[in-house]
Amino acid sequence: FLFYLKDQIKQPLTTKKLLLIVVGLFLFDQLIKLVVVSLIPTNSSISVISGWFEFAHRQNPHGAWIFTHLSDDTIPWIVPVLKVFFIILTILIIPIYQYLESSLGPKYWIQIGFVCIFSAFLSWMVDMFLRGYIVDFIGLPGLVTADLKDIYAYIGAAAIIIEAVEEPRNLKWKGMKTEILEIRQLFSGVTNFILQDLNFVFLVIRNLFNKIKV
Repeated sequence: FLFYLKDQIKQPLTTKKLLLIVVGLFLFDQLIKLVVVSLIPTNSSISVISGWFEFAHRQNPHGAWIFTHLSDDTIPWIVPVLKVFFIILTILIIPIYQYLESSLGPKYWIQIGFVCIFSAFLSWMVDMFLRGYIVDFIGLPGLVTADLKDIYAYIGAAAIIIEAVEEPRNLKWKGMKTEILEIRQLFSGVTNFILQDLNFVFLVIRNLFNKIKV
């Protein structure tokens, strides 16, 4: 997928296209899961390439493949912590992206990265909050069973790394004081975007309430 993207004209995507891609990726993952749940019994699989690849139906109530083999007694608090963690990340990812876009300008690889990661977060939230578990269906026998959400997240991370590699100055160490200052600026910028968004939502709700009251 990334090799395909590298040959495309790297024009920044419009907000409409970004939203369509997010919705498309999210729905694609969830629709496949609906088909898998309806056709393949739990803990069963259909071999596609014997010993190498299979369509499976695995349910992971722990929320991440790394915790698949743990019993509920091992880390009883991991699911609530993951839920809070993903709620915070899902809320923060938009203002973080807005801040980076306003400070760096529209960046093709950053857009691809955030779109994929945001789609993965949405799919994770739907699985864990509505189903109570992750539906994994991409089976690599003897290794792992994953879903498209996992692939989205890895592609997103890779895209952001590509952006850093294409802009060598992003990787250059600027000294402890400068790095701390830039981290503080990032935190301050993201916080300001969140406050602005909250203020906008508050104003919209207040105006609607005033119209209803009148």
